Amino acid sequence: MDSQMLSIPTWFLPSFFGDVRIEAETETSCTVITTQVTPQEREALAKLEVMAKKKGWRDTAIAVDGRSTLRAPVEKVAKTLAKLLKPGRTVISAVKFSDGTMEEVRDAGPYRKTSSTKEPTTDKDPVAPPKPKKKPKAAVSTAVPVRGCPPPDFPQSEIRAQRVLAAFLTTDQLDDFKRFQRFMSTGSESGHRYMITSRLARDQLAVYTRSLYDLDLQSPICAHDFDVPPAEEMLGFHILLQMPGWERYLNEVTDDNHQTLLSGLGAI
Repeated sequence: MDSQMLSIPTWFLPSFFGDVRIEAETETSCTVITTQVTPQEREALAKLEVMAKKKGWRDTAIAVDGRSTLRAPVEKVAKTLAKLLKPGRTVISAVKFSDGTMEEVRDAGPYRKTSSTKEPTTDKDPVAPPKPKKKPKAAVSTAVPVRGCPPPDFPQSEIRAQRVLAAFLTTDQLDDFKRFQRFMSTGSESGHRYMITSRLARDQLAVYTRSLYDLDLQSPICAHDFDVPPAEEMLGFHILLQMPGWERYLNEVTDDNHQTLLSGLGAI
């Protein structure tokens, strides 16, 4: 029986932060979309760019933070980039259909879904009604986990820092930290509400842009401490916001617009 090409709208490539995806434009073209790439992802995209130029998929550079359209099917580009992002790993691809079922996409039938081989029917065999075609919703290529069960490798410094941080949080703040890796703290002098976010919580940083964010002025605060674990950095922000005089210190390194707003409010 003839194979039927799958029409997959979006192909996800979980990488270091899971932020690489490929969207189909036509049957023979697709767009690679990247945001906030890591050094490992940047290296993989550079290799994809070299391959794309050799294969005639693209003539110009591939954006490391943006959109790049390639003259190749989404399935082919996805498989190529997945191997570059996870070198030396076994990578499998799967399609999720609109009915919630999933099926593996195998290399043996390149990006095609084939029906199983059946014995020829006879006149006495009942004719089965044709099965409705399932609509592909999305696909993903991911590395196969390594078999074995060593304990998770959590940095002990971060674990200790989280224990100390928990001692200085309210019940609500601790609940938010456990669920979202961020919590709200109120400035002791201005009364402004600040969102303090772990630098590891990339999904939350996509909203608040920095580890310290003034919710009332909708402005990020340019302060950091990368020499300590993320939880300890968060504790530092929280403590300074509660101490008279130190809220001003944190705000002094922000942009001019934020300073003007603070001065106008007479907040600090």
